[in-house]
Amino acid sequence: MDPKESLVLYKTLIKELTAAFPKGTVENVDTPSRASIPVQAYINRLEEVVGNLWSWKTSGNPIIYEKEDQVQIKGVLKIMDAEREGIGFSNIQRYTDTGKIMNLKHSILSAESDALRKACDKFRMGWKDLAPYRKWGSNPGIGIEVTEGKKGPAPSQ
Repeated sequence: MDPKESLVLYKTLIKELTAAFPKGTVENVDTPSRASIPVQAYINRLEEVVGNLWSWKTSGNPIIYEKEDQVQIKGVLKIMDAEREGIGFSNIQRYTDTGKIMNLKHSILSAESDALRKACDKFRMGWKDLAPYRKWGSNPGIGIEVTEGKKGPAPSQ
């Protein structure tokens, strides 16, 4: 495929990827600063729209922040030749008697999901759905008209 055809295909895919999700996809809408889209919705959208033209790969090892009780994961979402990095975090729980980490695998998987959501955000996926709950949603520079969904004061994100 020549570069011009590739760009046309990419723009077509991005238009479909950035379309609004079905009503009810955004969770935690009663607390606007916590409104979010589950990672499964992003993965489904990628599969439905892009098929085998996307990939996700974590980069590096998980980083555990002992003092903060958090784990960090980085990953790269690739759609055709475009790549966006996501960085995700998850809280670590500890046993009260020993202080050892409880279910590290779950925390790592949770951080990876967060990283994938962040990478999707860099492709502008979910913006139309989350804009009503974010301060940036009313900024004309992002190219999105907010028409519904806002509950409560605009958060500072």
